[in-house]
Amino acid sequence: MTLPIAVPGPWHASWPAAAQLALSLAFGLSLGLERRAAGKVVGVRTFGGIALVSTLAWQLDPADAYVLFALLVPVVAALNVRSLWIDRSLELTTSVVMLSTALLGMLVGAGQASAAAGCGLLVVGLLAAKAKLGRFANTVTLGEIRAALIVGMTIFVVSPLVPGAGIGPGARLDLRTVWAAALAASVLALTGYVLLRRRPGVPLG
Repeated sequence: MTLPIAVPGPWHASWPAAAQLALSLAFGLSLGLERRAAGKVVGVRTFGGIALVSTLAWQLDPADAYVLFALLVPVVAALNVRSLWIDRSLELTTSVVMLSTALLGMLVGAGQASAAAGCGLLVVGLLAAKAKLGRFANTVTLGEIRAALIVGMTIFVVSPLVPGAGIGPGARLDLRTVWAAALAASVLALTGYVLLRRRPGVPLG
């Protein structure tokens, strides 16, 4: 006796697409809520719509998503012109968030939900920490920037050139391991200096 095989209905096939749309809408609403909380004109419905339409366009045809993204650029430009005309200021942060929302929607539509979630949380975190980051940036000195650049160049430029040879008695110590330990100590020292310098009542020369 042959058992009947259940054939998935249309809703089974559409579930991944529906899940993508729901996830994209959640990203858009989260970013819109943050912008609304910041007192911006563009809010929840706009960001939710941008994310949702971007994902839907990608599901239909990636070329459509690219066209929509290109059409979003003049909209963002018009938003800045309006703000400059009325408030004498630019909506740079909101503009970047709008474009990021569209890119997140496209990323979700492409099936990269994990990458989109990570990027979305990072954007929301940066927006939430805007005030603290602004205060921190106002206290950064030129010397600290130079030190950070030197450490960065050491990590990304010099480190790949370090040979993986052994040093010391019997060549037991790996040169790259020693180099990594030195870099870690440098990063910790720079981080400790920057944090200590921002403590009130701590004189540093």
